Amino acid sequence: MDLIEPISDLFKCVCSPICEYFDYYRKLDENMEELDRVLRELESKKKDIEATLSRAEREQGKKPSNEVSDWLKNVQRINTKAESFNQEVEKGNCFSRACLGKDVEKKIDVVMGDNGMTLSTTSNLVGERTGKIVEEIWEDLMGDKVSKIGVWGMGGIGKTTIMSHINNKLQEKPNKFNDVIWVTVSQPLDLIKLQTEIATALKESLPENEDKEAFNLFIDGVGTNILQVPALNKEIINEVVEECGCLPLAIVTVAASMSGEEEIYEWQNALNELRGRLRSLNDDVQAKYDRGHTILNRLVNCCLLESAKDGSCVKMHDLIRDMALRITSKSPLFMVTAGLRLLKFPGEQEWEENLERVSLMENDFEEIPSNMSPHCEILSTLLLQHNKYLQRIPECFFVHMHGLKVLNLCHTSIEVLPNSVSDLTNLRSLLLRWCGILKRVPSLAKLLALQYLDLEGTWIEEVPEDFGGEVLRETVEEAARLSDRLDTFVGYFSTLNDFNIYVKSTDGRGSKNYCLLLSASGKRGFLEVDKSVRLFACKICETEETIVLPEDVQYLEMFGVDDVASLNDVLPREQGLVNIGKFSHDLKVLRFLYCRNLKNLFSLRLLPALQNLEVLAVGYCFLIEEIVAVEDEETEKELATNTIINTVTLPRLKKLHLEDLREFKSICSDNGVLVCNSLQEIEVYNCPKLKRLSLSLPLLDNGQPSPPPALEVIEIKKELWESLEWDQPNAKDVLNPYCKFWRGN
Repeated sequence: MDLIEPISDLFKCVCSPICEYFDYYRKLDENMEELDRVLRELESKKKDIEATLSRAEREQGKKPSNEVSDWLKNVQRINTKAESFNQEVEKGNCFSRACLGKDVEKKIDVVMGDNGMTLSTTSNLVGERTGKIVEEIWEDLMGDKVSKIGVWGMGGIGKTTIMSHINNKLQEKPNKFNDVIWVTVSQPLDLIKLQTEIATALKESLPENEDKEAFNLFIDGVGTNILQVPALNKEIINEVVEECGCLPLAIVTVAASMSGEEEIYEWQNALNELRGRLRSLNDDVQAKYDRGHTILNRLVNCCLLESAKDGSCVKMHDLIRDMALRITSKSPLFMVTAGLRLLKFPGEQEWEENLERVSLMENDFEEIPSNMSPHCEILSTLLLQHNKYLQRIPECFFVHMHGLKVLNLCHTSIEVLPNSVSDLTNLRSLLLRWCGILKRVPSLAKLLALQYLDLEGTWIEEVPEDFGGEVLRETVEEAARLSDRLDTFVGYFSTLNDFNIYVKSTDGRGSKNYCLLLSASGKRGFLEVDKSVRLFACKICETEETIVLPEDVQYLEMFGVDDVASLNDVLPREQGLVNIGKFSHDLKVLRFLYCRNLKNLFSLRLLPALQNLEVLAVGYCFLIEEIVAVEDEETEKELATNTIINTVTLPRLKKLHLEDLREFKSICSDNGVLVCNSLQEIEVYNCPKLKRLSLSLPLLDNGQPSPPPALEVIEIKKELWESLEWDQPNAKDVLNPYCKFWRGN
C-alpha cells in the first residue's frame, strides 16, 4: 500500500496535464472558429458605435468621452493581435498546437469581455455646442434685453435636455423669477388640461368670461393699433377670435400671423381659412379674391414679387423668373417663349402630353399649321395674346385640349374662332379683346363653366347663339341676362337709354363685378375693377330720363359731364327730397373731373350713404364752391343762426384730392366741420380762394388737438397754407409737420 499511493499520486500529477495538453491540441480548430466569430461580433459593435459617434458629432456637435475612446483603441489592439496570432497558428506544427490551443481560449475570454461591455454613447458624449447653447440661454434669461426665447431643432437633437438644465438652474435661483413653470404638452393636444396645469402652477383659476379674455389676448398679440384701422371693423376681428374657439395657443398664433395686416381681404381670407371655406365653397368668388390678394401679398413680402408704387400690379424680377422657368421645365411642365418675336409656331413634337401651361404671347406668328392638333389633355392655360400677325387657327387645333380653362387670343388678327372651341367644356375665361377683324364666334352653349367672356374691340355684331341653352336676340336686356353667368362684365354704352336698360335689366342679378362706361363720344378707356361706373362727356340728366345707377356701385367717376350741378341731380327724389335708399351705400371712390357746371358735390342728406367712401377727388371743376351743400331752407336758417353744427362725417375717407378749383372756398358752410380720422393724404393744388379746410381734429385727454392717426402727408402751396383759417387752436401747428409744400400756381 505504501508503494501504490505514491504511484497513484504521481499518475494524477502526470495524467492531468497530459489530458489537458491533448484537449488543447484536439480543440484548436474549433476554438479558432469561435475566436473568429466573437471577433466579427466585436467589429460589428465597433462600427455601430463609430456610426453613432459620427452622427452625434455632425448633428449635435458632440465628442466621445474618454471611456468610449479607450474602448475603441482597445478593440483596435485586439484586432491587430488576433491577426498576428492567426498567422502563427497557420505556421505551427503538431508539437505547438496544444500551446496555441491554450492561447486561443485566453484570447476568446478577452474578446468576450470587451464585446459584453455596455457603452451608452449618448450619455457618455460631451456636448461643447450644447453647453454653449445652455450658457447663451442662461445669459439672456439673466439679462433684461430678451423677453422671449424659443429653442428650435429637429427631433432628438437635445432640446428637452437643454431646457432641463435651464429649469434646474432656475430652481436654484428662486429670486430671479416669481414663477418657473415646467409643462409637458401632450400629443394629441389637450388644451384644457394644459390651461389647467398652468393655472394650477400659478395658483390661479381659469377666467369665467372667456370671450372677453380671448378678445383681449388677441388684441395683445395683434397690437392695439388694429382697432384704429378704418377698413377693419370690430365685427370681423370678433369673428376671427371666435373661430379660435377661446383656445389661447390658437389665439396667440393667429394674432401673431395677423399682426400688421390692415387690408380687409387679408382678414377675410384668414376667416375663410379658419372656417375651411376655401375647400368647400368653390363658387365663392369673394373668398377666391381674398385668397388671391393674400397670396400676392405674401409673395411680395417674401421678395418673390415686386409691387408697383401705386399697388395696381406686381412684377417678377428677372432672376426669380429664370428660377421659375427652370422649375417648370420638368414638372410641372410649362412651355414659355413669350416676347421672343418668333416667326415659326412651335412644332407638334414640342407639345408634350404632360404640358400644363403654355405662354406664346408677343411673337410674330402668322398662322398655326393646318394639320396641327396637339394631344395635351391636361393643358389648362394657353396664352396667345399680342401675336398681331396671327390670322388663322385650324379647326383641329383644340380637339385634344379638353382640360383648357384659360384661352387668351387678345390683340390678334384672327378672323374666325374655330368650332372646336365649342367643346372646351372646362373653359372659364375666353379673352378676345381687340381682335379687330373677328366677326363670329361659334356656339358657346356647352361652356357651362365660362365665367369671363371679353369681346371688347371686336367686330362681333351678335351675341353667340345658344349661349345658356336658348337663342338670344341682340338686345341690351339679353346682354344683362348674359352677364348673370359671368364673374365680371365690361360694357360700353353710347346712349343713356341703353345704359339705363342694362342697369334695370340686371335688377341686382348681374355679374358679381362690372365695369360700365357711358360715353357719347365713343371714347373707351381704362375702367376700375370691381363695381365701377364711368360717365364720360355725356348727358345724364335729360328731360325725358335721368341716369339710373347700380345700387351697389363702388367706384363712380364723372368726366366732362356738364349737365349736373351736384350728385344729387342724378338721384331719385320723393316729395322733392333725395331718396338715399336708392343710392349705393358701398361707394368707395368718387371722382369729378372737368364738370364745368358743378357747384357742389352732395347734400347733407346724402351723408349716410357715403360712410364707406375712401377716395374723394375733384379737379378742374371751375364753378364749385363747396363740397357739401345745405339742401332745404329750414336747415340753412338753422345753420345761419348756429343752432346746429354742420358736421360732415366720413369715417373711412383716406384720400382727399382738390385740384384747379378756382372758386372753391370751403368743405361746407362757414360753421361746418369735416370729421374723418382715417385720412392719410390731403392734396390741394391751385385752389386760390380756399379759406378753410374745415378739419375737425381728434382731441387728446388734455383737450388739445392731435393729427388724424393715419395721416401721412398734406401737399399744398406754402402761401395758401399760411393763409388758411382754423376752428381749433393750435390745429395749424399740429398739422404743420405733415406738410409737403410745392411750388406753382
